[in-house]
Amino acid sequence: MLVRTTLAWVAFAANTAVALAAGAACKSADPAVAIPACTKDIEALGAAANGPAGSAAYFNRGMAHVAQFFLDGELINADVQACFYEDNDATLAACSRIIDNPAADPQQRSGALFERSKLQSAKGQGAEAIADFKRTMDVLPPAISAPYDQAVADFSKAVDLDPTNAAAHAQRGDLYLARGDADKALKAFDQAITLDPKQMLALFGRALIRTEVGDPVGAVKDLKTIVALTPSTEQEKWMQDQSKQRLPTIGAD
Repeated sequence: MLVRTTLAWVAFAANTAVALAAGAACKSADPAVAIPACTKDIEALGAAANGPAGSAAYFNRGMAHVAQFFLDGELINADVQACFYEDNDATLAACSRIIDNPAADPQQRSGALFERSKLQSAKGQGAEAIADFKRTMDVLPPAISAPYDQAVADFSKAVDLDPTNAAAHAQRGDLYLARGDADKALKAFDQAITLDPKQMLALFGRALIRTEVGDPVGAVKDLKTIVALTPSTEQEKWMQDQSKQRLPTIGAD
């Protein structure tokens, strides 16, 4: 089961921000297929791997590592069902019960923190939302968070090979933000937006940071940019909906 819990929850299957040059298997929605296929593609490219084609393969492998992180074989109980798959009055309480249960699966606790952060954001509880978002990685043991480290390494390699890869900059920023490193995340988001002013993931991430650091004017500008765009993926539709909900809660002249 792929739990839909990060800003990039469907990006692996639906991201269209860059023209990916790697083979079809490397873009599989199944990380068990995609990771070895991308590695094989990188090796097969030889010297060409040190260019845009290699950047695309590293980007896809990074997305596969993110997807792998969220694969979990736990049975769906009532709280998981309510927290991850429903949107009602019981959702917040269900997420909180998962978070507060030390015996819960670490990945589910991480996911519940993110789901609760979305609910808090919609309610105008910006500080609480950011705090939960930053904790999403803290509840994970190193062995489970390893795919994130691998994803950061692959996105970094993609950027090194093709500095114009705005999506790779944005995805790396998203992972930095999940780790609570706002400075690195902001730099990555800025780079992505410079390359592509319509890079929605970067705009949304930067708006979150700007809200947290007391820059409501900048946050509102980014959120209004998102609202004015035409979303092309489920991820972008979610970010646009969240932006619409957040705008009235941010005090900016």
